Amino acid sequence: MFRNFYLYLTLLFVIASCGGGGGGSAEPEVPSATITLSISDNQIYIGESVTLTWSTTNATSCSASGSWSGSKPLSGSESITLDSDGSKSFTLTCSNSAGTSTSRTVSTNVIGNAQGVLIGANYISSAEVFLDINSNYSIDDGEPLTITDSNGVFELPNDSQDIITFGGSDIASGVNFGTGTLVLSHKASSSNSRVVSALTSLDYANTGSSDLNTLLNLDSSIDIYSDNPITGVNSSSAANKYYEANAQIFVLAYS
Repeated sequence: MFRNFYLYLTLLFVIASCGGGGGGSAEPEVPSATITLSISDNQIYIGESVTLTWSTTNATSCSASGSWSGSKPLSGSESITLDSDGSKSFTLTCSNSAGTSTSRTVSTNVIGNAQGVLIGANYISSAEVFLDINSNYSIDDGEPLTITDSNGVFELPNDSQDIITFGGSDIASGVNFGTGTLVLSHKASSSNSRVVSALTSLDYANTGSSDLNTLLNLDSSIDIYSDNPITGVNSSSAANKYYEANAQIFVLAYS
């Protein structure tokens, strides 16, 4: 009897050593998708484009969300034009063969437009107006350029850069100043409402070394870079003086 007992124990030991009932091994884990996503610019002007470039590994499908959308290939690039201002985010989500998702996001800031007005003795139409980003007093590639309308109004990106204008015509008299004979300027300013005038040009040349309001005895509340000297005429003696000072300096400079 003891011999049978020992034989039974021996068989149990052998079975246990061999894995018993022979259970199977675990399924290998599916690796997660990885994404590399980049954007060409972190800040642009409204109406300009950014290029998104991406690549993946271990992915079987990708889709876009945020400021772009739709199914995307596993690698590629795409140019997107942005027609509204503010922060724009681009998210790419990719899944592996097990359906597990991975996401990456990049963003850019879109600078919107702001209006301004060009004033000599009167409003100046048909003038070239541009953001002088590198402050070299000439129009270069990539610098936003526009033309003043029949009321002297222009629209440029709301970026705090120097503004330079060339030529144009006096709205009241019809005198054409010509590109080479009239250049007006507005130094870098964060104002949303920008006035380019003889006074802003004088202050631009002055480089801010003297306070122009004090120098010309203008009311200290007047901001020559945002207050329109024409719209305030006859509203107060200070406003009239502001208009007259700008008109006189313009005539003297042009003469």
